Amino acid sequence: MDRKTSDLRVKRTRSLLSLALLNLMQTRSFDKISVMNICERAMVHRATFYLHFTDKYDLLRFIMDMHAEQLTDPSITDAAEYIKNAADRFFADIEKNFTAYKNIVQKNDSLTFMKAVSDNIYKTVYKKLAETSSCEPETTELRAALISGGASMLAVKMCTSKAKPDRKRFMPEINRYIESIVN
Repeated sequence: MDRKTSDLRVKRTRSLLSLALLNLMQTRSFDKISVMNICERAMVHRATFYLHFTDKYDLLRFIMDMHAEQLTDPSITDAAEYIKNAADRFFADIEKNFTAYKNIVQKNDSLTFMKAVSDNIYKTVYKKLAETSSCEPETTELRAALISGGASMLAVKMCTSKAKPDRKRFMPEINRYIESIVN
């Protein structure tokens, strides 16, 4: 399915479905949410859902991809700077929307959430490293896995803490970690 479109009706439908799933995930486990629940919340016919997505997992991947696009700055060409910028934006988003993230993590299996986040971060990091590095593919995969695993685990830790996180405290350490892996 074509994810990039300029058709406003398609954008609106995908936005409604995405918001519906995210809202439902704040109160229910992802496993307990059906396509019908999503459609009812979005006020979209079930057949319309299937014109855009194959299943709820496909919708979740779409949400994660759109989220990653919002958190990255394609104008940054240096891999380490690009990844550090994306990490800062990601953790700033968790900080800003702490209650929503916390509810999603608490109402859902944190391993499922962590895998979805990790896979998305991995894809983003791997793509940038592959574009800018002359390393062997295995080395690029290892670097992307280390960064995505660390970032997703930290995201879950942030969302399960009692206090709202302060990224300014830990971002210098995250940036050093990224630098040491990328360079």
